[in-house]
Amino acid sequence: MLGETIYVKESNYNSQAVNLKNISQGIYLVQLQSADFMEIKKLIVVK
Repeated sequence: MLGETIYVKESNYNSQAVNLKNISQGIYLVQLQSADFMEIKKLIVVK
């Protein structure tokens, strides 16, 4: 695990699509955050 930030997206919407076309295959941790909420999810990218 490298701990690098590879993508940051700010949004005011409840739903947001993210293009992961240029992301390498692997396992990533995704942090979802708002004013009163924070959750970390595992994302597995397989190409």
